[in-house]
Amino acid sequence: MIRIRPVLLFALAFLLAACNLPAQISAPPGGAPPVNTPALPASTPVPPTSTVAPPPPPTETPSPEPSPTPTTSSEVIITAASGNLNIRRGPAIYYNVVTSLAQGQSARASGRDAQGYWLYVAIPANPSAFGWISTQTSYSSIEGDINSLPVIAAPAPLPATIRNCTFHPMQIEPGGVVLPPQTSAPANAATFAPGNYTATDQSVAGSPSRNIALNEGTTVDINTDGLNNNYTCP
Repeated sequence: MIRIRPVLLFALAFLLAACNLPAQISAPPGGAPPVNTPALPASTPVPPTSTVAPPPPPTETPSPEPSPTPTTSSEVIITAASGNLNIRRGPAIYYNVVTSLAQGQSARASGRDAQGYWLYVAIPANPSAFGWISTQTSYSSIEGDINSLPVIAAPAPLPATIRNCTFHPMQIEPGGVVLPPQTSAPANAATFAPGNYTATDQSVAGSPSRNIALNEGTTVDINTDGLNNNYTCP
């Protein structure tokens, strides 16, 4: 019979107990306690990182282009619509007539007077020459904006005068102006617009008359009364 000493039995029991202890993980430098982190199984998939697309840039809506503003043409045309129109040397009836615009004819205006009562037009028969035509007549029609035209200055009209050299009062028509006899000078003379007039003797029965053609810058004397007496102004 083999006898085992007590010391050997104690050593054998210690060795068997040490075999059942878990392996000890050595501490990292610095003395921090070890951390046991379980590793993921190799078969566990890592979820993909989802990427959110940035929103598209705002679409700029172009501003609508403004509609073009209608422009008013500066061309002004005057037409003799229902009768002939006189074209004068200046913008008033006190100027001589240089020609006329026949019915149906048109003329282009390049200017006006300050009030827009007269238009400065090229004479159709001679485009290099110009004259003035009235807008204040029912015989004309006008296309375009008169106010778009520049204002053109005109020379002053030359005075035209009728003088009564008889001893009878004379009434001038149109106008109804009565010229006293020569003894009332200088009241026996008056200024008129160029044109055609009639002088009627107010002292003779039947009021005999005579015709007078008056041009700008001229003076016409009435030298004969209704009795055919001739006179000369002093």
